Amino acid sequence: MVMISKHLRGYLDSSVSNEITIEDIRELRKINSEDKEKANSITKQRRSGKEDIREIDRQISSLPENQQSSALRWSLYKSILEDQQYDGFMMRYPFGNVVKKPGLSYFYRGEKEAYPSTIPSLTRHLDKFCNKEEKHIEQIVADLRVIEFYLLVKDFTYMKEFTNRGISILYDVIAQHYHLKTFFLDITSDFDVALFFACCSYDDNKQQWRPLSRNEIKRKESGVLYQGCQFVSEDPNARLIDGSNQSPVFPVGYQPFFRCSNQYAYAVYLPYPYELLERTIGFRKFFFKHDHKMCQEIFETMEGGKVLYPEEGLLRLQDQINSIASAKVFTEESIDILAKQMELPTEILLNKLKTFQYSSSSGALYNVSQANFDAINAYYDEHNIFRNLQIMIRKVYPGKPNDSPKKSSILE
Repeated sequence: MVMISKHLRGYLDSSVSNEITIEDIRELRKINSEDKEKANSITKQRRSGKEDIREIDRQISSLPENQQSSALRWSLYKSILEDQQYDGFMMRYPFGNVVKKPGLSYFYRGEKEAYPSTIPSLTRHLDKFCNKEEKHIEQIVADLRVIEFYLLVKDFTYMKEFTNRGISILYDVIAQHYHLKTFFLDITSDFDVALFFACCSYDDNKQQWRPLSRNEIKRKESGVLYQGCQFVSEDPNARLIDGSNQSPVFPVGYQPFFRCSNQYAYAVYLPYPYELLERTIGFRKFFFKHDHKMCQEIFETMEGGKVLYPEEGLLRLQDQINSIASAKVFTEESIDILAKQMELPTEILLNKLKTFQYSSSSGALYNVSQANFDAINAYYDEHNIFRNLQIMIRKVYPGKPNDSPKKSSILE
């Protein structure tokens, strides 16, 4: 385990905002790297059978009788803790089953400059409207766009494989990773992922990522990193949307398509108008002076963004997804689904939308050609994560997972 310097520990122990140095950031990268190495080691041991429960039982039974009870208890605690660091551990949450990436010690979020607040994309959008009714309609529209995304992708064979394995598909969170607006804020357990977003910028004209330029660094001056302790911020018993004053960080894990898992994705649900530090416990905010060399270094580590945004089959539907992200016309099917979630008659919801210049269509709006459908199915069959992922289950939280609250737009 890496020893944290006294200088850095002073920052990490503080509850107020602080500035950290490039040396501190390199130390945090080293800690994160060794954290991942430990998780990889535990995963390899489990997959090799070295943690076979029968062998553990045999070893314990060979101890003197007065030591067996303590040894058994310690073995169980150790095994449960290591579950969290296993790559492919399926854990049951109230909102469903998640197959987790290996758990690391901290959560992170990176931003390339100091914004007035850290809020989800949908909250930023709603802030453009002054009228309460307009905000309400725009939130409805955002939910409809997520449902249209769900209708677009739900029939691929790859999606059904997740469902057949008992893995809950978090369509809202997946949609956010493909640029639809939601109340979910992206969090990661991989410090390099957070650092990439704090040190790189997306060029809309060239449609590619690049490290911050020297001129940008002069203008932005400071980047921002948020850090939270995993064992404080994550609550396995909390709902995503529970009406409380706190929002837990929850794992996204292995989901259909690759961006979520490649980004070690976690998320936190922040309803309007809450921001990260206001509603999520255990997070601290750190400022750092941008350094061009470090920006270039993390850019190269992430292969120019390809690690986080890999080429994949779903990109064949990027034009349709872009259209959904700005849609003003919605299928009757999507409106029916949302009306049931909101416990409203469909006609009332439709009239609300028409009042604000949105409309409906009786037919499908985003057709997937047979050629694209077959090609996408073939791509994910060839790159199927389940060929190398050995899912492990331990019934730590017994009982059938509860359904999401009725007003949640999570579609399982």
